[in-house]
Amino acid sequence: MMNWWKRNSKQLATPIMVVAMLCLYGTTAAQPEIEATIAPKEVLIGQPATLTLQVKHKPDVTVFWPNMDVEIRVDSNKTIEVLDKSRIDTLNVGGYVQEKLELQVTAWDTGFYIIPPFNFLYQNPTDTAPIAIQNYPVLLQINTIAVDTTQAFKGLKAPIDAPFSIWEYKYWIGGGIVALALITFLFYIMFRKVDIAAKVAPKAKKPAHEVAMEKLQALEQAQYWQQGDIKSYYSGLSDIMREYLEIRFRFLAIESTTNEIFVSLDKLDLPAKQRDQLKEMFTLSDLAKFAKVQPLPDEHINAMRTATEFVNATQKRNTDNADV
Repeated sequence: MMNWWKRNSKQLATPIMVVAMLCLYGTTAAQPEIEATIAPKEVLIGQPATLTLQVKHKPDVTVFWPNMDVEIRVDSNKTIEVLDKSRIDTLNVGGYVQEKLELQVTAWDTGFYIIPPFNFLYQNPTDTAPIAIQNYPVLLQINTIAVDTTQAFKGLKAPIDAPFSIWEYKYWIGGGIVALALITFLFYIMFRKVDIAAKVAPKAKKPAHEVAMEKLQALEQAQYWQQGDIKSYYSGLSDIMREYLEIRFRFLAIESTTNEIFVSLDKLDLPAKQRDQLKEMFTLSDLAKFAKVQPLPDEHINAMRTATEFVNATQKRNTDNADV
């Protein structure tokens, strides 16, 4: 057997190698191809270079990109700063998926920087867990500005006296003219309003009781309850009295509830009979508006009489200090 193997080993070597390569290819065919390039390879301090990462893989392979921080640590003393990062572009080329990411990088010290590999993960549909893979490192050289040490140092030059030109101050002059025109216009508007206000005498406002009485008379002439519109009658009556109370006695009545109005009325220096009658009127109005109670005709008339008598009894006598 050994003699046979020695005689035929050379003939069997080639098929065995082919089978081994096919097996190896079958295990790595789905492995992505990762390439890292940088251009230009040499830059001055602070100038950006473009670091390009490309991943080529089959469509059914999932690639997980590493996190790109604001800096790439080369070693314990050197770091490369990431100035900007593009989004990952994806293309379909020849049945493969090609993903591409560009980083704008630079460094602030001279020397050679070996950018270490990035840690990627990929997973085939049949894999139970992601597999790690890396790209090859790339080299970046950071140079400084060349200085010709054979030349003598030159002294500092004195400042150059530039000739005066009014055009250098054109923005200041233009802004001053605009500001002066604006101030003049504002003064004109202010004094014009004062002059108009002096010429036009303000109209005298009516006292609160006169306004209330006019509205009560208009409500009575509308004859709502006579036409069966009980709700409109009591809504108008309640609104008129709320407005009168708020203006005459200086407490919030228009937006207050009926109970809140009662609390405010109890604090006023008014005869108890006036307060009680007005409370009865508000209570009847609420029943007619919200509970759909149908008061009798006499109650309609008494409600209007209560409101009118209350306004007359509580009106301000000094019309020089009108309420509205």
